[in-house]
Amino acid sequence: FAPATVNLGSTCGELNYCPSRPSPDFVVEVHIPHDGHWTFALCDCSEVWDSYIYLAETCCGTPIFSDDDGCGMLHGHAEISCQLLAANTLFLIIEGNNAAACGDVILSVTECTGRCCYDSNGSLLCAEITRAECESLNGDFVALGSCSSGPCLVRPICTGEGQSPDLPGENP
Repeated sequence: FAPATVNLGSTCGELNYCPSRPSPDFVVEVHIPHDGHWTFALCDCSEVWDSYIYLAETCCGTPIFSDDDGCGMLHGHAEISCQLLAANTLFLIIEGNNAAACGDVILSVTECTGRCCYDSNGSLLCAEITRAECESLNGDFVALGSCSSGPCLVRPICTGEGQSPDLPGENP
């Protein structure tokens, strides 16, 4: 399922399958294909309603992450943003924040990007891509990092009694 954008229809008229809140809900099984930072968002819904989402390891289970108004509007749509997850099958519960809240659901599940430093024919390049894309380039990945934070640095292989200067964040 992940990554994907899916129109699930409306929660209006559905049952309250999970007891978290007193509103109609959807339970969606989500397959996370590999370790990475993932976002679950209802931000593309055309209709504004007060949505709430939970991510759990079991159907209607205890939330490991949840959100109410992550898309940026009070009493609006929910978004669980860029959470580090292992490859797994998880359950996303989508429901209203109160008994009267229901509406159309467009769910987007996306992998977050980060900074990837990689070698391309002897040149060190930086790209803002997913962890999986970076691994395919044999690059060094920094989750949620940006190429605008500075050049990619490589520790040279030296022989002898050490080297200087040290790279940022490195203990001499």
